[in-house]
Amino acid sequence: MNYGKITPLLNLYDGKIILAACKLGIFEKLSNEKMTAKEIAISLNLDFDYTKDFMLLLKKIGVVLQNDQYFYNTEEALTYLNSKSKYFLKNLLLSLSTWGDHWNYIDEAVKFGKSAVELINSSSSNDTWTQLFSNQERVSSFLGAMTEKSKIHSDWIIDNISINDNEVLVDCGGGSGNLLVSLLNKFNISKAILFERIEIIELLKKELNTRFSNIQSRIQLKDGDFFKPSTIPENGTTYILSWILHNWKDADAHLILKNLNERMSETSKLIVFDTVVPFEAISDQTEIVGRFSMKLYFGSSERNYQDFKELFEKSNFIIEKYIQKPSEPTKALFILKKINVK
Repeated sequence: MNYGKITPLLNLYDGKIILAACKLGIFEKLSNEKMTAKEIAISLNLDFDYTKDFMLLLKKIGVVLQNDQYFYNTEEALTYLNSKSKYFLKNLLLSLSTWGDHWNYIDEAVKFGKSAVELINSSSSNDTWTQLFSNQERVSSFLGAMTEKSKIHSDWIIDNISINDNEVLVDCGGGSGNLLVSLLNKFNISKAILFERIEIIELLKKELNTRFSNIQSRIQLKDGDFFKPSTIPENGTTYILSWILHNWKDADAHLILKNLNERMSETSKLIVFDTVVPFEAISDQTEIVGRFSMKLYFGSSERNYQDFKELFEKSNFIIEKYIQKPSEPTKALFILKKINVK
């Protein structure tokens, strides 16, 4: 099952169309029955003429199917676009739909090799995230999106890593803490640190007595910055970077890894989960447009295995284990250990 079909990364307009269908409640309406466009319009109090053409758009994108006059959800829509589903991605769609304006800068981005945020604000790529978190509504939207995204892969990640009892676990850039909470619920981890930007940590502190109540004694929320080594928790036994490095171009990704390496003990390990693009030319539209969208917005780089290997070695890490996700081979885990330089 490929959730890429229903992300706005497929292309700018598809994302906006899918988000509109979520807001209108169309996927919930089709979750248990097949309906004609007229039946959908009447049941949701929509204009029939617009609804008729709108359903054809959803069919063209591939999130609904049609049999004679009747429309029904695809498996992806049932899983990712139904509000009752564990994997509902509405917040991710809301978050990524804000990227639309940045496509207006595509010609300048290609000409000057800068992200849209850098061009708009004449700032460095590091300030992209400052812009993203410029108000609390954006922070909340981002956290919701990252929680939804994390749920898709967290079970597989947990099943494929080994955490010993009484470890000190540091989730760097852990977002809403969904992965860390799941790890704490499965393993007898003595202490876990969620390391994030101050804007996110301030929101998460409000959830200590609710979402984190059963693990509150074992979790610590710490704000800081990847690019300020002294703020990174030191001497943890296991560090995690889940879907972080693809947000950064090579120079920044190297600096993040270098700073982490400096704060880790000689026996610490680093677990990296990320997108790993194939060596061969990519032909899938979702992957092609998705990669360019990341570059345009964040100025970031997605990498193949060899790119990651060189990046890790340059940052004094060596790959101990590499695991691809069977259902999505472009998603993978790296288990790294430090190269101790004397």
